[in-house]
Amino acid sequence: MQTLAAPLIVGGGMLTLGACLKFIPSKLWRQLEDIAQANDLNLMEDYRKSQVLRHLNLLWDRVFSYEASLQYTPASQQEESSKILAFQERIAKSLDAWDPSLLRHLGAVTAQDRADLVQALITERPLSDSLEKSREGFLISSLYALRHAMPQSTQAQTIGFRLDLYEDYCDGACFDKSDRMLSQQFKGHSCLTASKKQAGSTGLKAWRYLLPAASQHIWFTLITRKVSAGAGKAVRTLNKTYNTDRFNAQAVLWPGEESAAWLEKLPEATQTILTLRREILHSALGDTLENAQKVLDRMLLLPIKQAQALRMRFDYEYCDKSLRIGTSDTKQPMIDHAKADLEAMAYAGRALSREQAFLEQSISSMTQFMAYLANPSYQSVLDNPEALRAVKIMFHTNHGNIQKLLRTPDREESKMHIQSLIREAADNKALYTCRLVCVRMHHVLTQLQDQEYRTLVKALAY
Repeated sequence: MQTLAAPLIVGGGMLTLGACLKFIPSKLWRQLEDIAQANDLNLMEDYRKSQVLRHLNLLWDRVFSYEASLQYTPASQQEESSKILAFQERIAKSLDAWDPSLLRHLGAVTAQDRADLVQALITERPLSDSLEKSREGFLISSLYALRHAMPQSTQAQTIGFRLDLYEDYCDGACFDKSDRMLSQQFKGHSCLTASKKQAGSTGLKAWRYLLPAASQHIWFTLITRKVSAGAGKAVRTLNKTYNTDRFNAQAVLWPGEESAAWLEKLPEATQTILTLRREILHSALGDTLENAQKVLDRMLLLPIKQAQALRMRFDYEYCDKSLRIGTSDTKQPMIDHAKADLEAMAYAGRALSREQAFLEQSISSMTQFMAYLANPSYQSVLDNPEALRAVKIMFHTNHGNIQKLLRTPDREESKMHIQSLIREAADNKALYTCRLVCVRMHHVLTQLQDQEYRTLVKALAY
């Protein structure tokens, strides 16, 4: 009996000890994460929202300026821009007649304060209920939408364009477990799902992302848990050291907060915050910026690759170098092109060859299709830029197996079917535009997230 009992007792004791050794550190780790969450780690979304003007300018440059150029003439775009700037100047000059005490009460003391007040006044109403012609108009309507809570469908109806993907992105916080919005968008957003289905990016073709997605999920979880626990520990340490309860996760992870006015009475805390920041980020990402960038690659690159692959297979203009980015800070336009993004993402080997072959085949096939369209029966399509773009997308995504039908264009059955597909796409140009804008915006947001993390990490610890 003793012979049988001894192994059971020893084995049971070892199992209990092992469970305790696993449970206790896990419990302590979760406690630190809870401290970070309870002390505003999830509100690091405010850091993202503080960059809203830069974000909106980027969305104008990379998404909405293309739509404005399609719908409006350069002269009308310049006219709207000039009118808005003149109106802003009129409001700014009118402030000179305001009671100085009223301006002080509103915080409009410096020139920048007055500019902020003018912006607040001018963005209390959308410019119109359709896509604006100019950058200035787009910023006015977008800021109105972001500052006034309303259902997304109502918002889109009110301002004339959709910002739901961007607002969803802004609900995530850097280094918080909630920052999965872009992955969720790619998996389930209705517009992106419809675009993936049309582009043939579902089913078996999506399986190649299963293992990379699992790996990315693990890296994301490990990194966010490490930073979250580190932030929780730092918050506890700071509040205990300085006998206060004002320190939170934002004080640790928001660049510049170490010099905030509320810390003037605790000048020695600044260096403590900087030291703790470096310890947290170096522990999670490595001791050098180069190592940190490699770790961030594992966390951030897959969503970009997925969004880019979808865009290549849906957005023909992204493939043929026809998109020009006119930025707010340079007069020299850049090309928004898949090949450049492939090179920037360091594609190599079979993956690079596959994507380059796809681009070359797409351009060759579209050249043949445009030759087919060059006849009087399709002149109405050729004369309507939005309809023509919709037809190009329809062909590029091989909707209705049109590319196979074009191999036998003289057959009456093929001809009738091709004509039907072209007319259907032209008639549904608004739907194609909506999906295209969503695909482009999602791609830009994945790139924005990547840039944001890298900029934040460098500012905090390297």
